[in-house]
Amino acid sequence: MNSQDNQDQDLQRREQELKAREEALRLRELESEINQPPLYHTSKEPPPEKSKKRWVSKLIRTGQFLGIVIVVIIAVRVAVQLAYLVMIGAIAWVVFKIFVDKGRS
Repeated sequence: MNSQDNQDQDLQRREQELKAREEALRLRELESEINQPPLYHTSKEPPPEKSKKRWVSKLIRTGQFLGIVIVVIIAVRVAVQLAYLVMIGAIAWVVFKIFVDKGRS
């Protein structure tokens, strides 16, 4: 029995030593991970635009948009006037053909 107790104690002692070595190894791995520098490169974020510069760019974009809107409105009005002229001309031509040109032939 004594020899088997010695074997059991020896196995338990070896298991404890193995666990202690595993814990020490894991602690060293964790320390190396913590102390290792990051793999990615960091860069400073650019400073935000100045408030005045931001307002100027917004005003320029708003001015461009309003300019385009005004040009489109003017183009539509000119197109409507031309359409009226074409319709009036077509009606006048039909009236001329019906009433005036009929009398000549």
